[in-house]
Amino acid sequence: MKKLNHYQKQKIKKVSIIAAIVLAIIAVILTTYFIIVNIKNQNKIESYEDNVVSKNLFKQIKIDLNSRKVMRDATETTLQEEFGIPNQQAELIYGSKDELQNYFANSTFEVNINGNEVTLTNPYQTKTLLVEAEQIKDNFDAIEEKQVQEGLYILKYDTQKRARAAYEYIKTNMNVKNIEADEVQIITPINDESQTLYENSNKDTESGNSYGVSAMGISNYKKIITDNGSAEPVVISTIGYGAAIDNTYFEGKISEEYFNFFDNSKDIKETIPQGSRTLEVIKESTTDNVKILPLVVVNNENYTTTACIVQAIAFATQKSDVICYELVHKSNYMIKLTLQNAFKENIPVCCVTKAAIEEEEMFPADDATTIAVSSVDKELKTTSYSANGEYLDFVASSTDVKEIFNGSSSVSKWSGAEYSNAHIASLIALIKTYNKDSTILEVYNFIRNFCQDLGENGKDKTYGYGFPNFTNIKISDIDKVHPDLADITVDNTKWEKTKKVQVKANDNIKIFGWAITDKNEAPKEWKQLENVQKTLDVSEELKDNGIFYVWIVDTAGNAINKTCEVTKIDKISPTIKYTIDESRIEREKLVTINASATDDQSGLHELAYSWDKQNWGQSNTILTVRENGTYTLYVRDKLENISERKITINSLPEKGTAEIDDGLIIKSIEVSDKWEGNVNKEVTIIFNDNLEVKRRKITESDIMPEEFRPSQDDTNSTSSNYRNSNVVTDDTVITTIENGEIQGRTNVTFTVSLEEGKKYYVWVEDSTGNVISQGFKIKK
Repeated sequence: MKKLNHYQKQKIKKVSIIAAIVLAIIAVILTTYFIIVNIKNQNKIESYEDNVVSKNLFKQIKIDLNSRKVMRDATETTLQEEFGIPNQQAELIYGSKDELQNYFANSTFEVNINGNEVTLTNPYQTKTLLVEAEQIKDNFDAIEEKQVQEGLYILKYDTQKRARAAYEYIKTNMNVKNIEADEVQIITPINDESQTLYENSNKDTESGNSYGVSAMGISNYKKIITDNGSAEPVVISTIGYGAAIDNTYFEGKISEEYFNFFDNSKDIKETIPQGSRTLEVIKESTTDNVKILPLVVVNNENYTTTACIVQAIAFATQKSDVICYELVHKSNYMIKLTLQNAFKENIPVCCVTKAAIEEEEMFPADDATTIAVSSVDKELKTTSYSANGEYLDFVASSTDVKEIFNGSSSVSKWSGAEYSNAHIASLIALIKTYNKDSTILEVYNFIRNFCQDLGENGKDKTYGYGFPNFTNIKISDIDKVHPDLADITVDNTKWEKTKKVQVKANDNIKIFGWAITDKNEAPKEWKQLENVQKTLDVSEELKDNGIFYVWIVDTAGNAINKTCEVTKIDKISPTIKYTIDESRIEREKLVTINASATDDQSGLHELAYSWDKQNWGQSNTILTVRENGTYTLYVRDKLENISERKITINSLPEKGTAEIDDGLIIKSIEVSDKWEGNVNKEVTIIFNDNLEVKRRKITESDIMPEEFRPSQDDTNSTSSNYRNSNVVTDDTVITTIENGEIQGRTNVTFTVSLEEGKKYYVWVEDSTGNVISQGFKIKK
């Protein structure tokens, strides 16, 4: 092994020393780092603990160190009551500004000392932040993160200090649009006036518990809805105070989703009676389809917070169709965001106003997204509690709301600004009953069109657009939407005798009637439904092909039609053809009828032919006929459309008949089937039995022939003597001599040719010269 020289040994020694120093430095750095992290963590845990917590919400607490008087906003209190400290510590704070500052040091309280007067504020007392952002990537260990609407979040923390630290961290490190600490506000209730200021008026409450129901024509609007039915469910959210919802007066009227956002509970008991009376007006002003959703944001000391209000507005926007906002307070950016969202979602927010005190804000009534309402009395004059301003939209009745929620005998009626706002919110609920998807602008214009202009022409600061009055409104004013003819079905794929046209339709209110016509002209008469309803599912059998118009009309007179084509209706019977074959007459004395038929629509039935309309078959196309007469052929198609054709056969030889007058000569006459035209060549005449016949003769006259007269010499008579008489056959002398006497003949029979239809007479003379006659005719 090669030995190192001195220089090399020194170099290795130097490197080793440097490495040892580097490792020592690293160890020190790591140790220091862990110590610092540990201290930081310990300080972090300690710094997030609240050393001072107030028992009540407040805007500010003022302390007079001299008098030891403490005021939490308008409430006189003590340090002991507000912070839960013992008397001894309270005395130290009262006696020393340093003690006071030390007590509130390391807390979120902000202390402002001016002489002996101290003002305390605390922007983080609710431990809540409101953040406007597309999303929250880091909520800084919030115990609750809630997205109340798109782009708006509420973060809740376990301590006030952590809320403050989160505020600073998020504002500095996160890409958010805006962040606010939850602000505490004090709501000043709008005073009601007991009894009524207008009792001397001749106008009295005509309907329900609120004068406005009749004065504004709300009762008429309600009647129209009741008469027409088919009301859509509508929800009015009230944002403000609690109400006595357990009172039987509200039975069936309150939405089960009511909530107290201040206490985060379902406890919405009445905080001020005005809350119950507001709901009373809404109940009186709406139909059964309208539910009330009370949302509480104010506690019994009239405190609220931005977070409470924001959550309530966002919730109401999701759950209701119109919002009745009962509060007037300071404006706030985050609340404006929720109002903008409600406007975007077309949920009207009706806001109460009150007579302003100096520069007092009128938010949110003065916000562009809301509907601001002021108050008028029975004479349509502004009340003492009315608001004025460019922002004002409408005025409404606010007087004579009956007292039903307490037992005071001294108060029977109330008047107040809240009730005018409740009437407008209720009216919007009625409008939305039949126009659920109406935009805010459509609702607003609808109300405006029925306003009685009270002040300057058009919109003004005192009355807005005026006083809505729906006393004379009709269903045709409310409903401008024609029915929806959802479906018309007819099966044109197969042949039928009639076609069933199925019609389905629906309407936002009620369908009045329907019709199917062959012209594009509104029907003069409608088929009315027994139970008028929103939907229609009917059918009609049509008997003709063609283009038809299906009409639907609603109760407001809005009509619509659509065309419907009907084909393949077969009501045409088959076409019959036939031939008669007479080639077998001479030989077999019969003819044949050969039938055929065609059908260009549904086609012939598989058993199409019949001669008696009972027995059908394809073999019935040939009929053998042995007797003259009229024969009927029936042919049917697949839909039982039946044609008939009468076929007369008169070419067959046919025996005739005889009509014989009463008499003693003829027993019978047989008419053969041997005809030449109208002449039968073999007419056999048979005389009665035992008739004695010397001579016989047939004539066409009922006058006795000359040769039968008494002066005639019978023995010399010959037929040649009478050639010119109307005698059909030769006269014949029949003589049988037996024992020298002329005897009678039995069953005399002879055959002659006679013409059909003529009257003939047969004459007979017996041996004694007696002559008798008898008339007869032959017929085919």
